[in-house]
Amino acid sequence: MAKKKKDILVDDLVDELSNSHNKESKNKNDFAEAYTGSIANFSDYSKSAAPSDDAIDLDIDLPEEDDRPNKNNATEIYEAPKIEDEVPEEQLVKNYEETLATELVHSTESQYNNANENSDLQDHTEKVDLDLFNVSSPFQSPTRPFSPTESRLAESENLNIAKRKIKELEKENERLSIENEELAAAADTFRNKVDHLEGRVHNYEMKYKDLNENVEGEKEILLNSIAEKDKEIQLARQKSSELENRLQIGLRKIKVRERELENRLELVKLESKALIKSKDEMILNLKRQLDKINHEIESLRNRIQESNKYLGQKQEVLRKTVKTLRLALSLLETEDFSTPVSPVKKVD
Repeated sequence: MAKKKKDILVDDLVDELSNSHNKESKNKNDFAEAYTGSIANFSDYSKSAAPSDDAIDLDIDLPEEDDRPNKNNATEIYEAPKIEDEVPEEQLVKNYEETLATELVHSTESQYNNANENSDLQDHTEKVDLDLFNVSSPFQSPTRPFSPTESRLAESENLNIAKRKIKELEKENERLSIENEELAAAADTFRNKVDHLEGRVHNYEMKYKDLNENVEGEKEILLNSIAEKDKEIQLARQKSSELENRLQIGLRKIKVRERELENRLELVKLESKALIKSKDEMILNLKRQLDKINHEIESLRNRIQESNKYLGQKQEVLRKTVKTLRLALSLLETEDFSTPVSPVKKVD
């Protein structure tokens, strides 16, 4: 928001300077005509009147007749200073530029501060007052006051210098703002990096402390566990000796049991052989019965086929008889319609 207010103030200043520059261009021709007329009148007066002791020395360097301007080259005299006064004018312009720049900077700063304090933007633009034309001109002589033409010339020079200086200050301000933004961005990045590194260092320190505490605790736990493991090893050795004794006793029992099982296995083998023999005999009997049943099924199937053939023949004969009967009935009906016969009752 402050940057926008500052841009608005600078834009107002540039508009004011452009308006004054337009007025300056309008007054150029008037200045040229007035300058030529005043020089001609003054030369005629100096020729006609003799100088007296009471005359006022105006300290004006009149040009010769060959160097007198006309309307065509009046703008050149208006825009360019005299050649013989070139060195002191440059020094004066330089000094004037410095004073004008300082006053412009102070005025813009004061107006910018006033604009930041107020809330209404219209009040900010109305209060901008850069008294550019109240600055003392370098062309003013300490012994005499400004004439109207010289004041206009000084004002135009002041405006041109102010414009150039404002442009230079704007460029410098933009460059410095860009540098400030870059430096601020770099400072932020460095600050973020430093904060990040400090956070990492703090995290590493906390991790180191935690790891050291964990290592010490784990070391104590391991020592206690080693002592417990030694006790467990002693108990395990005692148990292993007891188990070896029990194992020997168990092996003896197993050998006795093995002998008993071998005897039982022999008996089971004999019984299984007898059962297998009896089962084989039963299987043979069942196979004989199955063959007999299959033979009976084949005979029944043949009989069924023969009966089906006989039934088919009978159905064919029946179908043919029914067909012949229908033909006979149809013939009888046609004969009845052709010859008048007394009605005959149908027999069911």
